[in-house]
Amino acid sequence: MIIVSIHGTIDLRNQDQAARLESLNALFKALYDQLEIVQEVIIDGVAYRENYNNYLLENLMNIKSIEIKTVHEAIIVNDIKADLKDYLPKLIKACDSISELFYGVMKDEDWNHFGQLTEGMQWVGQSVHVLLENAKRMEGIPTIILTRFVSEVEGQIEDLEAGLQQNDYSRAGDIIKYELPDTFKALLNHLEAEVYS
Repeated sequence: MIIVSIHGTIDLRNQDQAARLESLNALFKALYDQLEIVQEVIIDGVAYRENYNNYLLENLMNIKSIEIKTVHEAIIVNDIKADLKDYLPKLIKACDSISELFYGVMKDEDWNHFGQLTEGMQWVGQSVHVLLENAKRMEGIPTIILTRFVSEVEGQIEDLEAGLQQNDYSRAGDIIKYELPDTFKALLNHLEAEVYS
């Protein structure tokens, strides 16, 4: 087995299973410690973006080559911040227009628009979790605003779900129109200020 990564080439062809496993674990730990995020693992010419661990473990002695492609966490974090700055104004605007649908009779098309809004909100939430994890790993960077955003948006989504379950569409519309945009604006202001706090 030959492994290629940013650390160079490792030749494990003459190693037993335990030595191969130990070398792989050490390499993945070194990548993690250097804030390198694994984006793709190419095993014998087949690219895996996820679920490669089990395949590696099950076929450790049969694999001929592994190429590990990584990107530094800072690049991912900067890309996420740029994407959020671009997307949040659109999400805020969508909250205003989609909330109006809840004050009338909801049609199938309206529910589709709401579904797109919730997908966007989920993406923002996942992105902020990545930023928060990065901030926690970088010692000395306060995470107050990101933590507050996660807490507020999760509470608002719970209230929104409760309103929908009780068929209280006016309440759902109010949350979408008056509460969520302020939370998203606070996050946008934080990102535009580029201040870690």
